[in-house]
Amino acid sequence: MKSFTPQFASAIALCMWAGSAIAQSVEGSAELQDTKARDMEAAAPSEDSVARLEIVTVTAQRREQSLQDVPVTVSAVTADTLEKQGISDTASLANTIVGLNFNNTAGAGVPVIRGIGSTNVVLGDESSVATYVDGVYRPFRAGNIFSFNNIERVEVLKGPQGALFGRNSTGGVVQVITNNPSDELTFRANLGYATYDTTTGSLYVSGGLTDKLAADFAVYSRKQSKGWGDNLGTGGDAYLGDETSLRSKLRWEPTDRTSVTFAGEYSEYKDSIPYRLTGNSVGLDGQPAPSDFYNVTTTYAPEMQIDQSAFSATIEHELVWANFKSITSYQTYNGLNTPDNDVTTLPILNAYLASTGEAVTQEFQLFSPDSSAVDWIIGGFYMNADAGNESVRLSGLAFAGSGIDFSDTRAIQTTNSYSAFGQVGVPLGEKWKVTGGLRYTSDEQELDFVLDSNLGLLGSGTRSKTFENISPRIVLEYTPTEDILLFASYNGGFKSGLFNTVEPTRPVVRPEELQAYELGMKSTLFDRRMIFNGAAYFYDYEDLQVLQVVAASTVLLNAATVEIYGLDADVEFAVTDKLVLRGGLSLIEGEYSSFGSAPTSVSNMPSPGNTILPGDAAGNQTARTPEYQLIVGGTYDFSDQLSFSVNLNHTDSYAWEADNRLEEPSHDILNATLNWTSPDSRYGVSVWGKNLLDEEVNVFATALPFGDIAQAGAPLTAGITLKYNYN
Repeated sequence: MKSFTPQFASAIALCMWAGSAIAQSVEGSAELQDTKARDMEAAAPSEDSVARLEIVTVTAQRREQSLQDVPVTVSAVTADTLEKQGISDTASLANTIVGLNFNNTAGAGVPVIRGIGSTNVVLGDESSVATYVDGVYRPFRAGNIFSFNNIERVEVLKGPQGALFGRNSTGGVVQVITNNPSDELTFRANLGYATYDTTTGSLYVSGGLTDKLAADFAVYSRKQSKGWGDNLGTGGDAYLGDETSLRSKLRWEPTDRTSVTFAGEYSEYKDSIPYRLTGNSVGLDGQPAPSDFYNVTTTYAPEMQIDQSAFSATIEHELVWANFKSITSYQTYNGLNTPDNDVTTLPILNAYLASTGEAVTQEFQLFSPDSSAVDWIIGGFYMNADAGNESVRLSGLAFAGSGIDFSDTRAIQTTNSYSAFGQVGVPLGEKWKVTGGLRYTSDEQELDFVLDSNLGLLGSGTRSKTFENISPRIVLEYTPTEDILLFASYNGGFKSGLFNTVEPTRPVVRPEELQAYELGMKSTLFDRRMIFNGAAYFYDYEDLQVLQVVAASTVLLNAATVEIYGLDADVEFAVTDKLVLRGGLSLIEGEYSSFGSAPTSVSNMPSPGNTILPGDAAGNQTARTPEYQLIVGGTYDFSDQLSFSVNLNHTDSYAWEADNRLEEPSHDILNATLNWTSPDSRYGVSVWGKNLLDEEVNVFATALPFGDIAQAGAPLTAGITLKYNYN
């Protein structure tokens, strides 16, 4: 693995020195303080030429707080900023939040934060990075990749989140907050057209029904009629996609102390995004990979269809001595995927994958009022989820000579999870504060499976296992001034054990455990003209759940330990009242401390396919972990009606798998948007471009016996969006 240890150590030292220097300076003599204040005032632009930055309110600690007051590394982005940066869905959040890698694998979102993220997308295996929408946990991976509509902001919490959130997570949390219904009539409509004959439309209407009742309705639709490339096997287009989502809220406030919010959501997603051979592979039909990055060669046109629904009820009540919240949800998932796994024009291995999921969650929270000197929260979380495959049907020439024409695996994993969590923060004088938290989790996993074929039943059974864990949290805060926060924290993370719904006879996989240590700083400088936040961290990751080679088969096992240390920082600077600059930097060193029998692929070139053997991956770079990422951007307001925003994400190369053979090259994603709004804010037009450098980037890649396969991300796209707003 490449190393930049001297530079990395210097960066951490510089960050810690900066924090120390700031702390010492504010504690210095009154004379020195006055001198610095006079110098700053003389050097600063006039009041009329500089704007103050907006401090985002977040719920990272399950209560509304200023982003700068939370001793957690959080990146929070408002809907307005996301729109200006061309960030339209969860997957593209990686282009504005450093340390986040977000891939799409077979329709399932694979978020990785600071090198932590499960790449196994078998249904029933929850993500290491948890996704929440309005406080509701989404247990199905396909549910964490969706387009934004009617949102207020997005918060990304980095590191383990167990003491405060309903479902434990090792890597972090992606939390999407949508708008609540307003009492006044609000109407917004957008209509867009973009390259590849893509049309988009959205509609939002909200208003009061009575003096205590308000409702809203949001709809979003996207249809892409021309593909990014061609399927040379079928003669049709490749890389197409349609999406439709509906969402509504009903908010009832019977008293000043009580509110009840009902929410319902339904979404449909369909795409034809096939696997393709990469440029250095030869297919089992003897044909090389297509020369065009976006062309594919398959027997038929693979399709992915997903439909999901979610219903929730949130009750909030203000007691005399505390605040109470209840979050109840019911969610469903149905998916159908027909990939051509051998990526050739021959019917070597065809698949029909029908998956299903159903989940009920219940969370209770009781937390201190804002007036309390000691802040505390206690809560409980319950989840019952059934997830798995109604059918994994494989057929094709790969079965020739075995007497089997097809195999069919049906496996459903049932999870009953019980958790109790709590946290208390106690001030130690005016500048110090200590916080302690604890979480207990008990997960009961049960697997029912049937193995079938044209020869009849091959096996069936029921298996069960219970996993328990206690995850602690300790935070020490120091606030030298009201604008600076320094903190040190320790957090324990836990990812439950599970069964493999694709290989149901394999041994159960033990839980993952993570010990996370972090030093952080948050600062609001120059009279709120600059925000600088940074953190250095070290992760000790044990019993990593990975895919491993066993007897010529690749299965899910506990096979690795990982050490990760890194540094990330975010800065925002209001240069003038017209120009705001933003930037972010992530440096990560992650490697497998031990990983015996790791899948190690060797290309058979010039012959077709790969040979996959067990190997030792100790010392290799952790998968999907770029060693550095730099994001820079800004917004310039030509006037109150016209603004221009640009955002550049430079991501270093990273390995797709533990053997480090398949590598995604470093790339630069450049997005830009020009926005015009009428003087009365009623009408608007946006002209936008994404991936303006036309970088060829994969969203997924892996080595299989058939060869190196991948799925391409979007090329350069551009479009125009017309807007209407009535409020």
